Amino acid sequence: MSARINALLQQLSAYFNCAVAPGWGNTAADIVFVADAPGKREIEAGEPFSGVSGRFFDELLASIALPRDEIYLTNVVKFRPQGRDPNRQEIAACRELLQAELQAVRPRIVVTLGRIGLNEFLPLMKISQVHGQDFRLQAHGLDFTLFPLYHPAAAMHNGKMRPLLKADFLKLGAWLAQNLPHGKGREAV
Repeated sequence: MSARINALLQQLSAYFNCAVAPGWGNTAADIVFVADAPGKREIEAGEPFSGVSGRFFDELLASIALPRDEIYLTNVVKFRPQGRDPNRQEIAACRELLQAELQAVRPRIVVTLGRIGLNEFLPLMKISQVHGQDFRLQAHGLDFTLFPLYHPAAAMHNGKMRPLLKADFLKLGAWLAQNLPHGKGREAV
């Protein structure tokens, strides 16, 4: 990543006096996944989705034949709030960094995972109303498709969410097949 992104990561770490988790993956990807905030295991590993929900996330990616090396993963908030959702101050403090990541990668589709990721782009929407749908957006100096999904951790806590998230991932796979059959970061099948 760029020197600007590294500098922003260092500023966040110093300001909040904590470890930060940078985005991870293919910086030339057409697809960026934006989750809420890293968990303890992700901070330790330095890679998003490296715990139990990460294994489920990998299963979801495999269901649509999308390897991790073809995506970029990041979080709205780059550090782990202790036992709670990120607050408005933390989200606002990380916004410039998320914008810098998106501008560096320049994705054609942003897939949000969870309510906080969704609200960064569509602040008045509820995930229950828009999951599994695509929206054309201009935000953060980019023109892209937004595809909100529930966070894989939601399915880990509520088994009834698992089939819903799997179905939404299949919708994402269909969108990718139609719109990005072999874009940057995607191989021709």
